Amino acid sequence: MKYLKPKDFRNRLNFSKLEFKKLLLKSIFFDRRLPKAFRLYVYRLLIINGRKHTIVRVRNRCILTGRGRGVYSFFGLSRFQFKKLANLGLLTGVERTGW
Repeated sequence: MKYLKPKDFRNRLNFSKLEFKKLLLKSIFFDRRLPKAFRLYVYRLLIINGRKHTIVRVRNRCILTGRGRGVYSFFGLSRFQFKKLANLGLLTGVERTGW
């Protein structure tokens, strides 16, 4: 479980570094005004980058524990940590309800 947190961080870093480059290559590939040979060259570059640097590889994880399931994306916390911190009053904008 400990190895998943750095792996997820690495995936996020790779995605953020190469996102703009991949979008640029995609826009060049789909531009029909450019020569077909150049577009195929760009397509090969896209294939070389592969799936390693896509958003699909990024998993939503708790920032405190690294848990991959039951994570509230707005806070970045798992449900257990969210409840614990909310009960202590450490999360802004979260109130306990009383009936």
